[in-house]
Amino acid sequence: MTLSNRYTVACLALLVGLLFSSCEATNSDSYANDPYGIKEAEELGGEGQPDRLVQCSKDEQCPEYAEALFWVAVDILSDASTETIEVEGIDFGLTKGMSIEEMAEKIVLQLDSSFDNSPLDFSKDKTGFNRGFVMLLKAHNAKSVYAANELGKLYMEQEGIKDLDIAQMYFESAIKRGDFLGAYNLARLIRIRKPNDNRSILKYLKMATKTGDERIEIAYNLGLEAFGTEAEKQTAALYFKENTIVANYITENFKSDFSLQQQE
Repeated sequence: MTLSNRYTVACLALLVGLLFSSCEATNSDSYANDPYGIKEAEELGGEGQPDRLVQCSKDEQCPEYAEALFWVAVDILSDASTETIEVEGIDFGLTKGMSIEEMAEKIVLQLDSSFDNSPLDFSKDKTGFNRGFVMLLKAHNAKSVYAANELGKLYMEQEGIKDLDIAQMYFESAIKRGDFLGAYNLARLIRIRKPNDNRSILKYLKMATKTGDERIEIAYNLGLEAFGTEAEKQTAALYFKENTIVANYITENFKSDFSLQQQE
């Protein structure tokens, strides 16, 4: 994974915290509500993990062992595919009089030039990739809800281990475990294998909406627009008319995921 805006926000939060340490909030509530750091890991999304989560990933008796393994694996795989960026010593020019928005703008401008936006390349750290991959497999075997979908994506996309049969197996496993992002990626896989099987593509895109994620709802309607009957295209048109604020990046990601750019 390349560094994302999520990383920028994390940097901002850290820097603001260092600048304005007068805030006296404690971690006691978050520890009580999230003793193993799983919720915190989900918020971080694989960009560094809390110590308590790492400890849980080493203890098979930990109640959240499987998901802790998963998030540590995601973190390792993220590190294995990114260049290290040194932000120490950069003068962001932040002052106490600035608003949060002004600080964010200054930090983003400074860091954007350092981001590596090239495609994923796990060969930068083969050892790190292997370690993260093994942990992801262990997380799946320990019944992690999310590991199957991530394994499926690796087997679908990653040169060197690409195997669409194995990818399909993992996506189907993800669906059985209740991770309906597996259905979204299964729709992508069908598009690769049987590009004209529109009914199956739409079937799994619709199943993916069980995630309750608005982005997947948008993707489903983009699917109706791209692969549907005339009636389904009209349904999509009505959806987009009623939901006029649709993030462009979702459309672009969908087109990329389903190889639709060349059809424009």
